[in-house]
Amino acid sequence: MLTYRDIATALYDLQLPADVPMLIHSKQADMGEVRGGSATIFSALNSVAKRLVFPAFTPATQVIPLDGPLNNGVRYGDGDNGNGDAVVFHSSLSAEAGAGQLADDFRLLPGVHRSNHPIYSFCGLDVDAAILSQTLADPLAPLAALYQAKGWVIHFGTDFTESTFIHYIERLAGRRQFTRWARVGDCIVACPNMPGCSRGFIPAENWLETTIRSVSLNGSRIRAYPMNLVTHMLKTRLEQDPLALLCEEPGCAPCSAIRLDYGVESN
Repeated sequence: MLTYRDIATALYDLQLPADVPMLIHSKQADMGEVRGGSATIFSALNSVAKRLVFPAFTPATQVIPLDGPLNNGVRYGDGDNGNGDAVVFHSSLSAEAGAGQLADDFRLLPGVHRSNHPIYSFCGLDVDAAILSQTLADPLAPLAALYQAKGWVIHFGTDFTESTFIHYIERLAGRRQFTRWARVGDCIVACPNMPGCSRGFIPAENWLETTIRSVSLNGSRIRAYPMNLVTHMLKTRLEQDPLALLCEEPGCAPCSAIRLDYGVESN
């Protein structure tokens, strides 16, 4: 069973810079049992970083209309059978299960504030300006704010398919963004400038090998990297190869839409 000392020691071994915000991606289950659960992990994180951000996405709020913008990475009408199950966004709505239990527990901590985007919200501690910068039209604004603050990304047992920050780099490189729709109150609202698929992000880990710090923890890995260096490296790579980091999943509508921008038909 992991203890506070185990986790704190691993985080100290990463030699993270002091007083910069940290964007956390986690899969607590992959770390094994932790004495004290999420509270222990948060205490260990606070021993190395006071400003923390977790994704708190809520894709269960999404609906798919019958029509909309062309080449928008969605198959219109596909939501006919599922739109009735879409939930209404509210600030106390749990984060998606894929974000990990740690992210949802973080949402409930005293002093943590959550942005109001109905699909793509973030929760933050002592990063109010970054959280409040998000608007319906600019869902990636908190990531831009973290980048400007020389933030870092920490992966607890997650691979790069969970790397939300790479979506911000995609936008900087000029990659297509998408419109999605969500239930808010009695209305359906359009959510522009949403990122696409992340299933193709795995190669980025090899490309960024020289910038990633990594330690082992109970058979899992904790990885950390600085946003500024990663941004420069991946933005350059995407500008040189606009089709990089797209997934190969048959029928992936967002990746197919991006390929179509460059005249490449998906299988």
